[in-house]
Amino acid sequence: MNALSLIFDSLPLLISVAGNYFQHKSAQKTREQDYNIAKQRLELDKLRLNIEDREKKAAREQLISIKKQEHEFKLNSEKSLQEHELEKMKLNDSIYIHQALLPKLQDLFADFVSTTNQEISQANSSPIVFSANQKHKEILVSLYCPDIHNSLISFHEINNTGTLTTEELQKELFLMLNNEIVPILATKLSKLQ
Repeated sequence: MNALSLIFDSLPLLISVAGNYFQHKSAQKTREQDYNIAKQRLELDKLRLNIEDREKKAAREQLISIKKQEHEFKLNSEKSLQEHELEKMKLNDSIYIHQALLPKLQDLFADFVSTTNQEISQANSSPIVFSANQKHKEILVSLYCPDIHNSLISFHEINNTGTLTTEELQKELFLMLNNEIVPILATKLSKLQ
């Protein structure tokens, strides 16, 4: 009976060892499940953070894009305003030319031609000595109509040739004035209108 009694005596110990073994295995399996659940939570948190980061990055990029568009719109608006102001200034200048300067230029050009014609017709010597008034008007005409410069040089070269009689000189200067100088002045006035 000794062997049987030994088995019966050892039975609680064997049950306890088996219970401890199953408890250990159960605890190990629970720890593995907890570890896997924690690992999945970490992966989900990491994925959620990546999604949040991407959303934040997309929101930042969209905000930057909106601010860039607003800045470009502001620049374009300012540029349009500046262009509008420039056009307004050009229009004001054009109005000034038509209302104030153009009539004054017409008077100046007509007065220059009239004075020069009169002084040529009243000349009694060769070369013709023009008055200070005529020279002053000629300078003003040259300032407002630079295209006439070469014609005026030719006009004075004809006057200073010294080989023409007074009548021949008068005829040449009248031709030069009426056929070359007056058309240049008329062209200048028509460009301003």
